[in-house]
Amino acid sequence: MPSAFGYTWEVVPEVQSIIGWSAVVAVLGLFMAPAKDIWGKDGVARLRSTRHLATGFPYFASFFNCLFWIIYASGNVQKLLQPLVINAIGAALHLSFLSCYLCFVEEKQSSLVALVSGITLTAASTVWATLQHSVSAFGMLAAVLNSVMYYSPLAAVGTVVKENWQYINTIIATKDAMKTYLAQCENSKPILLPRILSSFKQEELATVSPIEGVMKYRYLCQHNLTLALREILYRCHRACG
Repeated sequence: MPSAFGYTWEVVPEVQSIIGWSAVVAVLGLFMAPAKDIWGKDGVARLRSTRHLATGFPYFASFFNCLFWIIYASGNVQKLLQPLVINAIGAALHLSFLSCYLCFVEEKQSSLVALVSGITLTAASTVWATLQHSVSAFGMLAAVLNSVMYYSPLAAVGTVVKENWQYINTIIATKDAMKTYLAQCENSKPILLPRILSSFKQEELATVSPIEGVMKYRYLCQHNLTLALREILYRCHRACG
């Protein structure tokens, strides 16, 4: 049963299912966000160029993040069905985005290095998971990538601030609130950790001006990554001890 601040409560299975699938729909909306930049009228596929994109990092990070979540959720499908479904869809979407980006990017060497690094990390994690007889390593890697991915909006933060800063914060905060509640119900730390970090970040950004928000965003991203890495080291220490 979920608990917080010393209080424990029981969640009706139907309500838990509704919250979980609502989170899936919200995340799907975020996964579809890059579609316009890749397949839209002025996207990479039409222009046959990536010059209008600030960076391709989000496509690499998102694809491998979804891949790690798929492997982690596959270890307990009954408990983690919603994360498995949405990340399977997300992996397919971001694979199409990434493939198109790699076809037209000019600096192919750096992109290939990023791709090989992701594949190497996946292979190393697979070996570690096999030796430990646990897929928890993939869950923590996914948690770290979730935190690192909070850097990616900085590439387009000027446009976001000018056009729809308030609405973006509201959408992300709502999505994270639903996934936080779902993680509490399922007692899954890899799901819960990034949600807490993201909710804290959005609450901070909503109370400041756009310029202050950019500075706080950068600081909070660094702070979130530090917390995630600290959690991994702690879990490794417990596993080895």
